[in-house]
Amino acid sequence: MSLFRKILSEASVVKIRFILSLPIPRRLRNFIMWPVASRAVLDNEKERKLANGLTLHTYLGDHLGRTALFYGHRVPYFWEPVTVRLVETLVENAREVLVAGAHIGLVALTTRVAMPKKSRVHTFEPIPELFEIAKKNIALNEDVGEIVINKEALADSEGVVTMVSETLRSHVATDGGAGIESKSTTIDAYAHKHKIKRFDLVLLDLEGYEPQALRGMEKTLAKESSRPKDIIFEVTPRELDLATYAEMRDMLTQAGYTLYIIRDDYLMQHLTHEAPQIHLVAESEGREDLARTRYYNVYATLRHPAEVA
Repeated sequence: MSLFRKILSEASVVKIRFILSLPIPRRLRNFIMWPVASRAVLDNEKERKLANGLTLHTYLGDHLGRTALFYGHRVPYFWEPVTVRLVETLVENAREVLVAGAHIGLVALTTRVAMPKKSRVHTFEPIPELFEIAKKNIALNEDVGEIVINKEALADSEGVVTMVSETLRSHVATDGGAGIESKSTTIDAYAHKHKIKRFDLVLLDLEGYEPQALRGMEKTLAKESSRPKDIIFEVTPRELDLATYAEMRDMLTQAGYTLYIIRDDYLMQHLTHEAPQIHLVAESEGREDLARTRYYNVYATLRHPAEVA
């Protein structure tokens, strides 16, 4: 790409960033971030410093990459801000944390920054393209501490699964469709193999495959000594039937967990420079209200309600 085209492309990034800093309607914002940006931003292969202190290799392949490019330079908490702030609080004294999927590495990195020096984040990304981007971003921020990235999918059994890579999301194919074959493992098997007695936090963002990942930690949940103190997982109401969600809820409550719904800014309507307040509601109270949303995060914890409050 010629120098002129690179300059023109970077000028487009600056213009789009300015427009998105204005109070514009969500539909217009989405239109600018996708059709407009796809044509205007010609060269985005560049390392950029984010307001949260991390350095990220920009990536226009999905919504998270674009959000990092257009908001990350000025807003520290630009992606699921309440969830990220909650994670930072939970891992202040953590030693072993599991984050899946890694995607482009952002959540694993923000989690690791908030942890003590002699700690580890274990993350998983089976999509080859995303794995390489995550690996590159982790290498760019190697000073944050140890992050172990695995080119595997988390499932309910060890073996092989088929991954589907789409523009907005990557997930395990559950309908027998075509895709990329990937090795799969379970949380139980991984913990046993790496001699991890207990994960302090397990964070699952698997685009609808969270139930299988939870089933894959049955042994972990069975023992009080190995149960993670905290678990955060995504729920996609439009794609998850009620019986499956009830199974997940029952599995966790029977293991002693209390569930809360995280009230987050998923539509990026109130991004500020300040750290957001952590807003949780009892799962039973917020379930129906959020059933109409595209997705939300659930926080399951063994902590006493007074500590959560």
